[in-house]
Amino acid sequence: RLARQVGQTTNWASSWREALFQLLGDIPPVHRSSISSISIDGTSSTTLIIDRNNGELLAGPFLYNESFPDALPMVSSIAPANHTVCSGSSTLCKLVSWWNKNCSNGSNDSAILMHQSDWLLWLLHGEYGVCDYNNTLKSTRSSHWPNQRRCALTIWLFE
Repeated sequence: RLARQVGQTTNWASSWREALFQLLGDIPPVHRSSISSISIDGTSSTTLIIDRNNGELLAGPFLYNESFPDALPMVSSIAPANHTVCSGSSTLCKLVSWWNKNCSNGSNDSAILMHQSDWLLWLLHGEYGVCDYNNTLKSTRSSHWPNQRRCALTIWLFE
């Protein structure tokens, strides 16, 4: 039951976790041993920032339609013109905005950004760094971040 009334808030992360385990629990026991993999389809650009030490939610979730225009100047300075990350609702804008508000006094070594589907799968396998290829923000041709973005982002994030 995800319907909300005006003014009512929803704890999205808890509702996603609850729905995942409810669905898994609904699988008839006779079929469970034949399941070898699970795929989760999440909403693109819906992200969470968690503490890699304990899995606790540090921020978010930031929903796909939430915009963070405060991050656009920095993101636009390192991204190619008209790139998809130059939208206030991009994952990169969400990360940059959070970083500016929470890590201005230095880095936060325990923070890790995860997309919705990656976080839900993490709840099942517990391994950080496992990510849907489409969520990595890397070049689809080279499987790497373009040099100008990697350098600019690294310098900016870890100054």
